[in-house]
Amino acid sequence: MKHTEWQMSRVAELDLTSTELSSDCLQDILCRAGAGFTYLGLGYCEFFNDQVSAALCGTAENAGRENAEFENPTAEKYPLSA
Repeated sequence: MKHTEWQMSRVAELDLTSTELSSDCLQDILCRAGAGFTYLGLGYCEFFNDQVSAALCGTAENAGRENAEFENPTAEKYPLSA
C-alpha cells in the first residue's frame, strides 16, 4: 500500500472499513491520496487515531472541508473538518 503512487491518483471515494492498516500506513495513504475525498469509510478501522485525523485535516485539499461524508463509528471524535 505504501509503495503505490497515491499522489498521482484521483481518488474521490475510499472505503477502508475493517482494514488492519497501521496508523503509519493510514496516514501515508490518506495524506497522499487525500485530494478532497467526497467519501471516506473508516468504520472499525482501529488504527485510525488522533494523529492520522490531524494529518488528514491538515492537508491543503481537506483544509476547511465541510461537505465530505465521513463514515466511522466514532465520527464525532474524528470529524473531517477542523
